[in-house]
Amino acid sequence: MSAISAGMLIYAACVEMLAADFVNDPHMHMGVGGVRRQAVALSSLLGGVLLMTLVD
Repeated sequence: MSAISAGMLIYAACVEMLAADFVNDPHMHMGVGGVRRQAVALSSLLGGVLLMTLVD
């Protein structure tokens, strides 16, 4: 039961951090540079996820 609770807390923390970076950051939504910044941030996030799946 503790492992399930810990997993839920980790998931909630990760979602909050991603929301702060992608949704609430005003620099991510500024003009054409904002779209490029969002694309780079999202591709970096997905690249990190892929690398973590390969390492594990």
